[in-house]
Amino acid sequence: PLMIINYEPPKNNLFVYSYGIPDPTLVHVTKDARDLAEAFNSQQGKLFTSIQRQVYNTASNTNTQAIKKSIRDIVNDYYEFKRIRKDDILLIYFSSHGSLIKDEFYLHPSDYDPLYEEETTISLLRDVQIKLKDIPCKKLLFIDACHSGAAASPLQVSNGQKGTVFDQDLADALVRL
Repeated sequence: PLMIINYEPPKNNLFVYSYGIPDPTLVHVTKDARDLAEAFNSQQGKLFTSIQRQVYNTASNTNTQAIKKSIRDIVNDYYEFKRIRKDDILLIYFSSHGSLIKDEFYLHPSDYDPLYEEETTISLLRDVQIKLKDIPCKKLLFIDACHSGAAASPLQVSNGQKGTVFDQDLADALVRL
């Protein structure tokens, strides 16, 4: 006898958080953030059940505190509000200036002040990666910034654990880019 099985793999939800931190020397960052978030529109109902997009590309929603709060909002969307599930995909995109400070990669928010670097930068490791690491969904992190290859470098954090897990040769190659 002929048996027909119709199988459709489960579709996950996609959550896109796209940051284009405005700066007069980076002409396209705000548009890039918007364009990346919109690039997935045609995949709703096809590749993904639903697509949630959040674009941060104004000076007021890309300052230091606003970015840190938006990362906390992602954590809350999983733990408190149950909007993000373990099978979902989280895509985070940053387009901005970046720098290495004491061998650690930092993003420059819209209120960046070189005289107050510690207070006006976003540590990719401590403010983003560590905050999101316990959310058990798939995470994609795209960084379009100077020195972003250094974000792949394994870094020691205060408890002695490595901050990121990458092959050292790959990390070194990315730093040289």
